[in-house]
Amino acid sequence: MQQIAQAWDEAKAQLSDLREAVEKNAKMAQLKLEASFLNRERDVALRDFGETVWNQVMRGRLQLPPQLTPAVQKMIDVEKRLQKQAAEITDILKEGDEAAERLRQQKKAARPSPALASKVKKR
Repeated sequence: MQQIAQAWDEAKAQLSDLREAVEKNAKMAQLKLEASFLNRERDVALRDFGETVWNQVMRGRLQLPPQLTPAVQKMIDVEKRLQKQAAEITDILKEGDEAAERLRQQKKAARPSPALASKVKKR
């Protein structure tokens, strides 16, 4: 009986230790999740801040220190590449529209013309 009681006490102690470990892991997981959300929120805030600063620089309302010239030049280069890509996309879409219009015209030209005789009147 004493061995059973001792085994029971050991099992309860192990269960208590296990419960503490599970609670600690759950708390850690919750903190990591919250940190991920905060990092995502920070990324969005930094992106919005950067876009606002960039727009002010482009409008001439904000003068940046010379130390930021490489970063400004990098942004200008990226903007140029974006504009070039947008122009290429527009050209491709225009070519597609023109090709579709040519196909429609070819289909219209290939259709047989309707009969020239008038319809027979019913009596």
